[in-house]
Amino acid sequence: MNRYLLYIMLVPLLASAGIQERVDALLLARHGKVQTRFEKYSLKPALKKEIESKSKQRFLKDFVFLWKIETDTSGQRLAIVDAVRAKSAFITMMATFDSTDHVVGIDILDYNGDHGRKVMNSNWLAQFTGKGAESELVIGNDVDAVTGATFSAAAISKAVKRWALLAQHIEH
Repeated sequence: MNRYLLYIMLVPLLASAGIQERVDALLLARHGKVQTRFEKYSLKPALKKEIESKSKQRFLKDFVFLWKIETDTSGQRLAIVDAVRAKSAFITMMATFDSTDHVVGIDILDYNGDHGRKVMNSNWLAQFTGKGAESELVIGNDVDAVTGATFSAAAISKAVKRWALLAQHIEH
């Protein structure tokens, strides 16, 4: 069985076997005591196709995992957890958006690959803060390139664009 099919079959298990707990812990650390609502969000085919076209990246599944967040200090936020495929890696990430659908933070929850791990650097990930669906997110223009992580950096940049486009369609 090829690695891609195995990973796709395991995505639901990842959510129930540690990813959900890690997301909850990250949200608590970042926002303090919050109220959250977790859901598996099914992508409507027309919306999925439109977002994939605009972001130039496909969703691996027909759903993403969402955390709708209510904080005392920051209001409503949305966290999207999904995976992307780089050249030889699968990267499970969480993108948190504010009420205007701009990135508050990007976290890599799991990096299943041998190369390109430099994209896990918090300083590199911080450059996405404040970006939204209107942002181009092109490597070398408004996103810094990463030597030795070209494919991973491109995959993450496209994923952030994809999730920002999706966030606009989700009530939070």
